[in-house]
Amino acid sequence: MKEQGLTPEKVKELTASEVARAKSFTDDVEFSPMDASRSDFGLVKEVCRIAVENGATVINVPDTTGFMTYRQYGRMIAAVKEDIEPDHPYVIFSAHTHGDRGLATAAAIEAVGAGARQVEVAVNELGPRLGNAGLASVVGNIREGGDPLPPEVYTDVDPRRLKETGQMVAGMSGKPAPSNLPFTSPTAFAHAEGIHQHDVAGNPRSFEAMEAADYDQEAGRIVLGPLCGRIGVQKRLENIGIGMEGDELNAVTARVKEVAREQGRDLEDNDIELLAAEITGETIIDHYQLESVDAGEKQGVAQAKVRIRNGDGKSIRKSVRLPGEGAIDAMVTAMNEASDFEGGVADWEGASREPGEDAVGGIVVTVRQNGYSVRVYVEENSVLQASAKAYMIGRNMIRRREEALATAGGGAAGRADVAAA
Repeated sequence: MKEQGLTPEKVKELTASEVARAKSFTDDVEFSPMDASRSDFGLVKEVCRIAVENGATVINVPDTTGFMTYRQYGRMIAAVKEDIEPDHPYVIFSAHTHGDRGLATAAAIEAVGAGARQVEVAVNELGPRLGNAGLASVVGNIREGGDPLPPEVYTDVDPRRLKETGQMVAGMSGKPAPSNLPFTSPTAFAHAEGIHQHDVAGNPRSFEAMEAADYDQEAGRIVLGPLCGRIGVQKRLENIGIGMEGDELNAVTARVKEVAREQGRDLEDNDIELLAAEITGETIIDHYQLESVDAGEKQGVAQAKVRIRNGDGKSIRKSVRLPGEGAIDAMVTAMNEASDFEGGVADWEGASREPGEDAVGGIVVTVRQNGYSVRVYVEENSVLQASAKAYMIGRNMIRRREEALATAGGGAAGRADVAAA
C-alpha cells in the first residue's frame, strides 16, 4: 500500500468500487488483499468487510511472502472469519500460503482447521521464490486428517491422479517435481536402510503411515543403495524372478553396495539382474533386440517407426501414428506391436519426455504389465534413445520372469537368466 502511494481511505474506496464492478459481471467474486500478513490487521479486516458488503463471496487472506508461522496464520484466518461470518454466513474463506519459511503446507492446513474452506495450491509446489503450498501435500493431509482438521472436512480430489498430474505439469513446464514431495514423489514410500527393509519386506506399514495405493504408489519399495541390506536385495531379486540366498546373496549384496557407491546412484532392477549373473556366471539372453527406432511429432500427430528382431531371428517393423499423443507414447505403442507386448510405461524419472532433449544423467523408466513392474536405468545421448532402450530392457525382463515362474510351476521364483531363443 505504502509502496504504491495509497492511503487507507483510498484502499477502502478502491476495494468498494472494484469489487462492485466485478460483481456486475459475475456472481462469484473473490477478494484477496495482497500481503495481508504484513499489513495493519485492523485495516485488513475492514477492507474484507467492505469487499463482502459490495458483493465478494470469497475472501482470500494471503500470506504473500511466507512471513507468518503456521499458527499465526491460522489465527489470522479465524479472526477474519469471526469478524465477517455472523452477518454473512455464505462467505467462503480461503488460504494462500508461500514456502519462504518452509511452512506453506502447514499454514494451509492450519487455515483449514481455523475455518478456511478453500486453499489456493500449486502442482509440484511451483510458485515464486520457494513456491506455494502443493496440491498433493494439501490433498493428502486433508485425506489423512488429524489435528487441527475437523472430522467433517474432506476433498473430492482423486488422490490416485495426483502423481500423474505432477508428472504432466513437470513435462509441460520443463521443471522436474522436487524429489521429496510428500505422497507423490518416487521416495515417498521407498526405503533405503537395511534395518527398515527387513521389516518393510514383511509389512510395508511398519514404516509407512499411509496406504501407498491411495496415491498410485507402490508400497514398501526397496531402494538398492549403499545402505541396503541382504533382505532388501533378496526381495528385489525375487521380484524379477531370481531366487538367491547364502553366499551368493551375500556376494550380490556386497556388489550392489559397491557399485552404488562407485556410480553415486541407487541401482535398479536391470542393474541387479546383471550383478546376479556376474556372481553366478550365468548368461542373460534377450528374446527381443531393438534394431532401430525413430519418433517425432508434427502438427499434433505423433509418429514412430521401430524395427525389432525376435528370438527366431525375424526382423519386425512397425509404424504408428497417434493424433494428440506424444512421440514417446507412439514409440511405446509401436514397440508393443512389434514385440507382442501389452504393457506400458508406469513412471518416468530423471528427464523430460521430449524426444529431442539430452538425457542428462540417465533416466529410470518403470515398465508395467498386468500390475507387475520393473524399474530400468539407462544412459543414452537422447531421451528418445534412452527411453526406447529402457523399455526394451523392461520388456525382456518381464518375459524372463514369466518363464522363470512357468519353469517353477507357478511357485517360488527360480533362475531367470536364460530366455528361450
